Amino acid sequence: MIERPDIFLIVLDSLRADRLGCYGYRKADTRHLDRFAARAARFDQAITPGYWTLPSHGSLFTGLYPSEHGATRVGHSLPPDAGTTMAQALSEAGYYTFAVSNNPNVSEPLGFARGFDEFIDAWREHRRSRGKLSRVARALGRGDTGASATNSLVSGLLRARKEPLFCFLLYMETHAPYRPRWTSPRRSLSAPLAVWRMLPVYRRIAEWGEVLRSHPHLYPLVSDLYDGELAYLDRRIGGLLSDIEDARGLDNCVVMVTSDHGECLGQHGLASHGRCLYDSLLHVPLIVSWPGGPKGHVVASQVQLNDIWPSLARWLGLPHPVPHRADGRPSVMRSGAAEADVPAFAEIADGTGLQAVRANGYKYLEGDGAPELYDLSADPGEEVNVSGEKGEVLEQMKQLLGQWRESLRPYAGDASASVEDEALAERLRALGYLS
Repeated sequence: MIERPDIFLIVLDSLRADRLGCYGYRKADTRHLDRFAARAARFDQAITPGYWTLPSHGSLFTGLYPSEHGATRVGHSLPPDAGTTMAQALSEAGYYTFAVSNNPNVSEPLGFARGFDEFIDAWREHRRSRGKLSRVARALGRGDTGASATNSLVSGLLRARKEPLFCFLLYMETHAPYRPRWTSPRRSLSAPLAVWRMLPVYRRIAEWGEVLRSHPHLYPLVSDLYDGELAYLDRRIGGLLSDIEDARGLDNCVVMVTSDHGECLGQHGLASHGRCLYDSLLHVPLIVSWPGGPKGHVVASQVQLNDIWPSLARWLGLPHPVPHRADGRPSVMRSGAAEADVPAFAEIADGTGLQAVRANGYKYLEGDGAPELYDLSADPGEEVNVSGEKGEVLEQMKQLLGQWRESLRPYAGDASASVEDEALAERLRALGYLS
Protein backbone atom coordinates (compact mmCIF):
# COMPACT_ATOMS: atom_id res chain seq x y z
CA MET A 1 0.00 0.00 0.00
CA ILE A 2 1.26 3.52 -0.85
CA GLU A 3 1.41 5.81 2.17
CA ARG A 4 -1.85 7.80 2.20
CA PRO A 5 -2.73 7.49 -1.51
CA ASP A 6 -5.10 9.97 -3.11
CA ILE A 7 -8.70 8.75 -2.94
CA PHE A 8 -11.36 9.56 -5.54
CA LEU A 9 -14.96 8.51 -4.86
CA ILE A 10 -16.99 9.10 -8.04
CA VAL A 11 -20.79 8.68 -7.93
CA LEU A 12 -22.82 8.69 -11.14
CA ASP A 13 -26.33 9.44 -9.94
CA SER A 14 -29.10 7.03 -11.03
CA LEU A 15 -26.81 4.72 -13.00
CA ARG A 16 -27.97 1.13 -13.47
CA ALA A 17 -25.22 -1.48 -13.57
CA ASP A 18 -26.79 -3.23 -16.55
CA ARG A 19 -26.35 -0.21 -18.85
CA LEU A 20 -22.55 -0.40 -18.95
CA GLY A 21 -20.66 -2.37 -21.57
CA CYS A 22 -18.45 -3.97 -18.94
CA TYR A 23 -21.61 -5.37 -17.33
CA GLY A 24 -22.73 -6.95 -20.60
CA TYR A 25 -24.96 -4.30 -22.20
CA ARG A 26 -24.56 -4.73 -25.95
CA LYS A 27 -25.91 -1.29 -26.87
CA ALA A 28 -23.57 0.52 -24.48
CA ASP A 29 -21.37 3.41 -25.56
CA THR A 30 -19.28 3.46 -22.39
CA ARG A 31 -15.75 2.88 -23.67
CA HIS A 32 -14.02 4.94 -20.97
CA LEU A 33 -15.71 3.27 -18.02
CA ASP A 34 -15.21 -0.12 -19.67
CA ARG A 35 -11.52 0.64 -20.13
CA PHE A 36 -11.24 1.63 -16.48
CA ALA A 37 -12.96 -1.61 -15.43
CA ALA A 38 -10.31 -3.55 -17.37
CA ARG A 39 -7.64 -2.15 -15.07
CA ALA A 40 -9.64 -2.45 -11.84
CA ALA A 41 -11.88 -4.77 -9.85
CA ARG A 42 -15.47 -4.85 -11.07
CA PHE A 43 -18.15 -5.98 -8.65
CA ASP A 44 -20.84 -7.92 -10.45
CA GLN A 45 -23.35 -7.78 -7.59
CA ALA A 46 -23.10 -4.40 -5.84
CA ILE A 47 -26.30 -3.44 -4.02
CA THR A 48 -27.40 -0.12 -2.59
CA PRO A 49 -29.25 -0.22 0.76
CA GLY A 50 -31.48 2.73 -0.19
CA TYR A 51 -33.63 3.46 -3.20
CA TRP A 52 -32.89 7.16 -3.67
CA THR A 53 -30.12 9.70 -3.24
CA LEU A 54 -30.41 10.90 0.36
CA PRO A 55 -30.49 7.57 2.25
CA SER A 56 -28.01 5.95 -0.14
CA HIS A 57 -25.43 8.70 0.32
CA GLY A 58 -25.98 8.65 4.06
CA SER A 59 -25.05 4.96 3.99
CA LEU A 60 -22.11 5.57 1.64
CA PHE A 61 -20.71 8.26 3.93
CA THR A 62 -21.22 6.45 7.26
CA GLY A 63 -21.28 2.70 6.54
CA LEU A 64 -24.69 2.50 8.25
CA TYR A 65 -28.03 1.36 6.89
CA PRO A 66 -30.62 4.12 6.24
CA SER A 67 -32.63 3.56 9.41
CA GLU A 68 -29.38 3.71 11.40
CA HIS A 69 -28.19 7.09 10.11
CA GLY A 70 -31.67 8.61 9.96
CA ALA A 71 -31.49 10.54 6.67
CA THR A 72 -34.40 8.81 4.99
CA ARG A 73 -37.01 11.36 3.90
CA VAL A 74 -37.10 14.51 1.80
CA GLY A 75 -36.23 17.36 4.14
CA HIS A 76 -34.02 15.19 6.34
CA SER A 77 -30.36 15.92 6.86
CA LEU A 78 -27.48 13.63 7.76
CA PRO A 79 -27.43 14.04 11.56
CA PRO A 80 -24.09 15.07 13.12
CA ASP A 81 -24.36 12.28 15.69
CA ALA A 82 -25.23 9.53 13.20
CA GLY A 83 -21.65 8.30 12.94
CA THR A 84 -18.20 9.34 11.80
CA THR A 85 -18.28 10.12 8.11
CA MET A 86 -15.64 9.16 5.60
CA ALA A 87 -14.62 12.81 5.19
CA GLN A 88 -14.28 13.40 8.92
CA ALA A 89 -12.01 10.42 9.47
CA LEU A 90 -9.88 11.07 6.39
CA SER A 91 -9.49 14.73 7.33
CA GLU A 92 -8.22 13.68 10.75
CA ALA A 93 -5.82 11.28 8.99
CA GLY A 94 -4.20 14.16 7.10
CA TYR A 95 -6.17 14.29 3.85
CA TYR A 96 -7.34 17.45 2.14
CA THR A 97 -11.03 16.67 1.74
CA PHE A 98 -12.83 18.09 -1.30
CA ALA A 99 -16.31 17.55 -2.71
CA VAL A 100 -18.37 18.66 -5.69
CA SER A 101 -22.07 17.78 -5.61
CA ASN A 102 -24.43 18.42 -8.50
CA ASN A 103 -27.42 17.05 -6.56
CA PRO A 104 -29.14 19.25 -3.93
CA ASN A 105 -30.02 16.18 -1.85
CA VAL A 106 -26.31 15.86 -1.07
CA SER A 107 -25.51 19.38 0.01
CA GLU A 108 -24.03 21.52 2.73
CA PRO A 109 -27.44 22.58 4.14
CA LEU A 110 -28.37 18.89 4.58
CA GLY A 111 -25.28 17.98 6.62
CA PHE A 112 -23.12 16.34 3.98
CA ALA A 113 -20.30 18.90 4.16
CA ARG A 114 -19.23 17.66 7.57
CA GLY A 115 -15.53 16.79 7.50
CA PHE A 116 -14.82 18.42 4.11
CA ASP A 117 -12.27 21.21 3.84
CA GLU A 118 -14.09 22.35 0.72
CA PHE A 119 -17.62 21.34 -0.29
CA ILE A 120 -18.97 22.86 -3.51
CA ASP A 121 -22.72 22.76 -4.09
CA ALA A 122 -22.28 22.96 -7.84
CA TRP A 123 -26.03 22.70 -8.48
CA ARG A 124 -26.32 26.32 -7.31
CA GLU A 125 -24.22 27.57 -10.23
CA HIS A 126 -26.12 25.36 -12.66
CA ARG A 127 -29.38 26.82 -11.34
CA ARG A 128 -28.14 30.40 -11.88
CA SER A 129 -27.17 29.64 -15.47
CA ARG A 130 -30.57 28.29 -16.50
CA GLY A 131 -31.63 31.17 -18.74
CA LYS A 132 -33.77 30.73 -21.84
CA LEU A 133 -30.83 30.17 -24.17
CA SER A 134 -29.24 27.61 -21.88
CA ARG A 135 -32.57 25.77 -21.54
CA VAL A 136 -32.93 25.61 -25.32
CA ALA A 137 -29.34 24.41 -25.69
CA ARG A 138 -29.90 21.73 -23.04
CA ALA A 139 -33.13 20.59 -24.72
CA LEU A 140 -31.24 20.13 -27.98
CA GLY A 141 -28.45 18.12 -26.41
CA ARG A 142 -25.90 20.86 -25.74
CA GLY A 143 -24.50 21.67 -22.32
CA ASP A 144 -24.80 19.38 -19.31
CA THR A 145 -25.86 19.30 -15.67
CA GLY A 146 -22.46 20.08 -14.24
CA ALA A 147 -20.05 17.42 -15.49
CA SER A 148 -17.77 19.75 -17.45
CA ALA A 149 -17.61 22.31 -14.63
CA THR A 150 -16.95 19.54 -12.11
CA ASN A 151 -14.01 18.26 -14.14
CA SER A 152 -12.59 21.78 -14.34
CA LEU A 153 -12.78 22.12 -10.57
CA VAL A 154 -10.96 18.84 -10.07
CA SER A 155 -8.32 19.79 -12.61
CA GLY A 156 -7.66 22.97 -10.66
CA LEU A 157 -7.51 21.04 -7.41
CA LEU A 158 -4.94 18.61 -8.80
CA ARG A 159 -2.71 21.52 -9.83
CA ALA A 160 -3.11 23.46 -6.58
CA ARG A 161 -2.78 20.74 -3.94
CA LYS A 162 0.16 18.46 -3.26
CA GLU A 163 -1.01 16.85 -0.02
CA PRO A 164 -3.04 13.59 -0.06
CA LEU A 165 -6.53 14.17 -1.44
CA PHE A 166 -9.91 12.70 -0.69
CA CYS A 167 -12.15 13.80 -3.52
CA PHE A 168 -15.91 13.04 -3.62
CA LEU A 169 -17.67 13.84 -6.90
CA LEU A 170 -21.38 13.46 -7.61
CA TYR A 171 -22.46 13.72 -11.27
CA MET A 172 -26.11 14.18 -12.33
CA GLU A 173 -26.24 13.53 -16.10
CA THR A 174 -27.95 10.14 -15.76
CA HIS A 175 -30.59 11.56 -13.40
CA ALA A 176 -34.02 12.32 -14.87
CA PRO A 177 -35.01 14.27 -16.87
CA TYR A 178 -32.99 12.89 -19.80
CA ARG A 179 -32.43 15.08 -22.85
CA PRO A 180 -31.19 14.20 -26.33
CA ARG A 181 -27.41 13.95 -26.64
CA TRP A 182 -25.32 14.51 -29.76
CA THR A 183 -23.08 11.56 -28.96
CA SER A 184 -23.53 9.85 -32.32
CA PRO A 185 -24.73 10.81 -35.82
CA ARG A 186 -27.98 8.94 -35.25
CA ARG A 187 -28.72 10.78 -32.00
CA SER A 188 -27.76 14.12 -33.53
CA LEU A 189 -30.22 13.63 -36.39
CA SER A 190 -33.02 12.37 -34.16
CA ALA A 191 -32.67 15.04 -31.42
CA PRO A 192 -35.42 17.41 -32.69
CA LEU A 193 -37.85 14.50 -33.09
CA ALA A 194 -37.03 13.22 -29.62
CA VAL A 195 -37.67 16.67 -28.10
CA TRP A 196 -41.00 16.92 -29.92
CA ARG A 197 -42.14 13.46 -28.79
CA MET A 198 -41.10 14.17 -25.19
CA LEU A 199 -42.83 17.55 -24.95
CA PRO A 200 -45.74 16.19 -22.86
CA VAL A 201 -43.20 15.01 -20.29
CA TYR A 202 -40.83 17.97 -20.47
CA ARG A 203 -43.71 20.36 -19.79
CA ARG A 204 -44.15 18.70 -16.38
CA ILE A 205 -40.57 17.78 -15.57
CA ALA A 206 -41.08 17.93 -11.81
CA GLU A 207 -43.63 15.10 -12.23
CA TRP A 208 -41.42 13.03 -14.54
CA GLY A 209 -42.36 9.58 -13.21
CA GLU A 210 -46.08 10.32 -12.92
CA VAL A 211 -46.35 11.74 -16.42
CA LEU A 212 -44.42 8.87 -17.98
CA ARG A 213 -46.79 6.35 -16.42
CA SER A 214 -49.56 7.98 -18.44
CA HIS A 215 -47.38 7.86 -21.60
CA PRO A 216 -45.98 4.30 -21.51
CA HIS A 217 -45.42 4.32 -25.29
CA LEU A 218 -42.49 6.67 -24.62
CA TYR A 219 -40.49 4.20 -22.53
CA PRO A 220 -38.35 2.94 -25.46
CA LEU A 221 -37.46 6.54 -26.29
CA VAL A 222 -36.75 7.27 -22.62
CA SER A 223 -34.44 4.27 -22.49
CA ASP A 224 -32.54 5.53 -25.53
CA LEU A 225 -32.27 9.03 -24.06
CA TYR A 226 -30.90 7.52 -20.88
CA ASP A 227 -28.25 5.65 -22.88
CA GLY A 228 -27.33 8.89 -24.62
CA GLU A 229 -26.89 10.72 -21.32
CA LEU A 230 -24.68 7.89 -20.10
CA ALA A 231 -22.61 7.98 -23.30
CA TYR A 232 -22.03 11.69 -22.77
CA LEU A 233 -21.15 11.22 -19.09
CA ASP A 234 -18.78 8.39 -20.01
CA ARG A 235 -16.75 10.86 -22.06
CA ARG A 236 -16.59 13.31 -19.18
CA ILE A 237 -15.49 10.55 -16.78
CA GLY A 238 -12.86 9.57 -19.33
CA GLY A 239 -11.54 13.13 -19.19
CA LEU A 240 -11.53 13.07 -15.40
CA LEU A 241 -9.60 9.80 -15.26
CA SER A 242 -7.12 11.16 -17.80
CA ASP A 243 -6.53 14.23 -15.60
CA ILE A 244 -5.96 12.01 -12.55
CA GLU A 245 -3.58 9.83 -14.55
CA ASP A 246 -1.55 12.82 -15.71
CA ALA A 247 -1.40 14.50 -12.30
CA ARG A 248 -1.07 11.61 -9.85
CA GLY A 249 -1.04 8.31 -11.75
CA LEU A 250 -4.13 6.10 -11.50
CA ASP A 251 -2.08 3.17 -10.22
CA ASN A 252 -1.00 5.30 -7.26
CA CYS A 253 -4.56 6.24 -6.29
CA VAL A 254 -7.70 4.67 -4.88
CA VAL A 255 -10.43 5.27 -7.46
CA MET A 256 -14.00 4.11 -6.86
CA VAL A 257 -16.77 4.55 -9.44
CA THR A 258 -20.30 3.68 -8.37
CA SER A 259 -23.88 4.96 -8.21
CA ASP A 260 -26.24 5.78 -5.38
CA HIS A 261 -29.09 3.81 -6.99
CA GLY A 262 -30.29 2.62 -10.36
CA GLU A 263 -33.24 3.76 -12.43
CA CYS A 264 -36.61 2.37 -13.47
CA LEU A 265 -37.09 2.63 -17.23
CA GLY A 266 -40.56 1.13 -17.45
CA GLN A 267 -39.88 -2.00 -15.41
CA HIS A 268 -42.85 -2.81 -13.16
CA GLY A 269 -44.60 0.18 -14.74
CA LEU A 270 -42.25 2.58 -12.96
CA ALA A 271 -40.11 5.48 -14.13
CA SER A 272 -37.15 7.25 -12.56
CA HIS A 273 -36.49 6.06 -9.00
CA GLY A 274 -39.92 5.77 -7.52
CA ARG A 275 -40.66 3.93 -4.33
CA CYS A 276 -39.61 0.29 -4.80
CA LEU A 277 -36.83 -2.16 -3.96
CA TYR A 278 -36.49 -4.00 -7.25
CA ASP A 279 -33.05 -4.57 -8.75
CA SER A 280 -33.63 -1.88 -11.36
CA LEU A 281 -32.95 0.47 -8.43
CA LEU A 282 -30.80 -1.62 -6.10
CA HIS A 283 -28.23 -3.13 -8.50
CA VAL A 284 -25.53 -0.52 -9.08
CA PRO A 285 -22.09 -0.54 -10.70
CA LEU A 286 -19.00 -0.64 -8.51
CA ILE A 287 -15.54 -0.46 -10.08
CA VAL A 288 -12.56 -0.04 -7.75
CA SER A 289 -8.84 0.31 -8.34
CA TRP A 290 -6.18 0.77 -5.69
CA PRO A 291 -2.39 0.48 -5.43
CA GLY A 292 -1.49 -3.19 -5.69
CA GLY A 293 -5.07 -4.21 -6.41
CA PRO A 294 -6.14 -6.69 -9.10
CA LYS A 295 -6.67 -5.58 -12.69
CA GLY A 296 -9.55 -6.82 -14.80
CA HIS A 297 -10.87 -8.90 -11.91
CA VAL A 298 -14.60 -9.60 -11.65
CA VAL A 299 -15.97 -10.16 -8.15
CA ALA A 300 -19.09 -12.31 -8.21
CA SER A 301 -20.00 -12.17 -4.52
CA GLN A 302 -22.29 -9.46 -3.16
CA VAL A 303 -21.20 -6.20 -1.57
CA GLN A 304 -23.13 -3.07 -0.63
CA LEU A 305 -22.51 0.66 -0.84
CA ASN A 306 -22.22 0.80 2.92
CA ASP A 307 -19.33 -1.69 2.72
CA ILE A 308 -17.16 0.88 0.91
CA TRP A 309 -16.21 3.15 3.81
CA PRO A 310 -15.53 0.29 6.28
CA SER A 311 -13.42 -1.43 3.61
CA LEU A 312 -11.40 1.71 2.95
CA ALA A 313 -10.91 2.35 6.67
CA ARG A 314 -9.69 -1.21 7.18
CA TRP A 315 -7.28 -0.91 4.24
CA LEU A 316 -5.88 2.38 5.53
CA GLY A 317 -5.56 1.07 9.09
CA LEU A 318 -8.17 3.49 10.47
CA PRO A 319 -10.73 2.60 13.16
CA HIS A 320 -13.73 0.69 11.82
CA PRO A 321 -16.62 3.18 11.47
CA VAL A 322 -19.33 0.60 12.28
CA PRO A 323 -18.06 -1.39 15.29
CA HIS A 324 -21.25 -3.43 15.71
CA ARG A 325 -20.80 -4.79 12.18
CA ALA A 326 -17.01 -4.94 11.97
CA ASP A 327 -16.84 -8.69 11.40
CA GLY A 328 -20.02 -9.28 9.45
CA ARG A 329 -19.48 -7.62 6.07
CA PRO A 330 -17.09 -8.26 3.14
CA SER A 331 -14.32 -5.96 1.94
CA VAL A 332 -14.40 -4.24 -1.45
CA MET A 333 -10.60 -3.93 -1.37
CA ARG A 334 -9.43 -7.50 -1.59
CA SER A 335 -6.46 -9.20 -3.18
CA GLY A 336 -8.56 -11.13 -5.66
CA ALA A 337 -9.24 -14.14 -3.47
CA ALA A 338 -12.88 -15.21 -3.41
CA GLU A 339 -14.96 -14.34 -0.36
CA ALA A 340 -18.06 -16.14 0.77
CA ASP A 341 -21.25 -14.60 -0.55
CA VAL A 342 -23.17 -12.69 2.12
CA PRO A 343 -26.74 -11.41 2.08
CA ALA A 344 -27.45 -7.85 0.93
CA PHE A 345 -30.21 -5.78 2.49
CA ALA A 346 -32.21 -2.70 1.55
CA GLU A 347 -35.00 -0.71 3.10
CA ILE A 348 -37.42 2.13 2.58
CA ALA A 349 -37.13 3.52 6.08
CA ASP A 350 -40.09 5.89 5.93
CA GLY A 351 -42.38 4.12 8.37
CA THR A 352 -43.91 1.67 5.91
CA GLY A 353 -41.42 -1.08 6.76
CA LEU A 354 -40.67 -2.17 3.18
CA GLN A 355 -37.43 -4.19 3.34
CA ALA A 356 -35.58 -6.59 1.06
CA VAL A 357 -32.92 -9.26 1.32
CA ARG A 358 -30.91 -10.64 -1.59
CA ALA A 359 -29.19 -14.00 -0.92
CA ASN A 360 -28.43 -17.38 -2.48
CA GLY A 361 -29.75 -16.31 -5.86
CA TYR A 362 -33.11 -15.13 -4.50
CA LYS A 363 -34.68 -11.79 -3.62
CA TYR A 364 -37.31 -11.42 -0.92
CA LEU A 365 -39.40 -8.31 -0.18
CA GLU A 366 -41.84 -7.77 2.65
CA GLY A 367 -43.66 -5.04 4.50
CA ASP A 368 -45.71 -3.33 1.81
CA GLY A 369 -48.43 -5.69 0.65
CA ALA A 370 -48.04 -9.41 -0.01
CA PRO A 371 -44.54 -10.92 0.36
CA GLU A 372 -42.58 -11.23 -2.88
CA LEU A 373 -39.93 -13.83 -3.69
CA TYR A 374 -37.96 -13.92 -6.94
CA ASP A 375 -35.54 -16.46 -8.35
CA LEU A 376 -32.94 -14.06 -9.74
CA SER A 377 -31.05 -16.68 -11.72
CA ALA A 378 -34.16 -17.63 -13.72
CA ASP A 379 -35.98 -14.30 -13.49
CA PRO A 380 -33.52 -11.38 -13.23
CA GLY A 381 -36.30 -8.95 -14.12
CA GLU A 382 -38.26 -9.97 -10.99
CA GLU A 383 -41.46 -10.57 -12.90
CA VAL A 384 -42.67 -13.88 -11.39
CA ASN A 385 -43.39 -14.01 -7.67
CA VAL A 386 -42.56 -17.59 -6.59
CA SER A 387 -43.41 -17.17 -2.91
CA GLY A 388 -46.25 -19.67 -3.27
CA GLU A 389 -44.00 -22.33 -4.84
CA LYS A 390 -40.80 -22.03 -2.79
CA GLY A 391 -41.99 -22.35 0.79
CA GLU A 392 -38.66 -23.51 2.21
CA VAL A 393 -36.71 -20.73 0.48
CA LEU A 394 -39.34 -18.23 1.61
CA GLU A 395 -38.88 -19.18 5.26
CA GLN A 396 -35.09 -19.00 4.96
CA MET A 397 -35.28 -15.53 3.47
CA LYS A 398 -37.74 -14.39 6.14
CA GLN A 399 -35.31 -15.60 8.77
CA LEU A 400 -32.38 -13.76 7.19
CA LEU A 401 -34.38 -10.56 7.01
CA GLY A 402 -35.54 -10.95 10.60
CA GLN A 403 -31.98 -11.47 11.86
CA TRP A 404 -30.78 -8.40 10.01
CA ARG A 405 -33.69 -6.35 11.37
CA GLU A 406 -32.71 -7.34 14.92
CA SER A 407 -29.09 -6.30 14.25
CA LEU A 408 -30.06 -2.74 13.29
CA ARG A 409 -29.48 0.13 15.66
CA PRO A 410 -32.06 2.67 14.46
CA TYR A 411 -31.23 6.34 14.80
CA ALA A 412 -33.18 7.67 17.78
CA GLY A 413 -32.70 11.41 17.20
CA ASP A 414 -34.44 13.89 14.94
CA ALA A 415 -33.04 13.97 11.42
CA SER A 416 -35.63 16.39 10.05
CA ALA A 417 -34.32 19.69 8.76
CA SER A 418 -36.43 22.58 7.58
CA VAL A 419 -35.33 23.56 4.08
CA GLU A 420 -34.85 27.28 4.73
CA ASP A 421 -32.38 27.70 1.88
CA GLU A 422 -34.67 28.95 -0.89
CA ALA A 423 -32.26 27.98 -3.67
CA LEU A 424 -32.15 24.45 -2.28
CA ALA A 425 -35.93 24.26 -1.96
CA GLU A 426 -36.37 25.57 -5.51
CA ARG A 427 -33.98 22.98 -6.95
CA LEU A 428 -35.63 20.16 -4.99
CA ARG A 429 -39.01 21.26 -6.35
CA ALA A 430 -37.65 21.36 -9.90
CA LEU A 431 -36.48 17.76 -9.54
CA GLY A 432 -39.82 16.65 -8.10
CA TYR A 433 -38.67 16.05 -4.52
CA LEU A 434 -40.76 18.85 -3.01
CA SER A 435 -44.22 19.97 -4.00
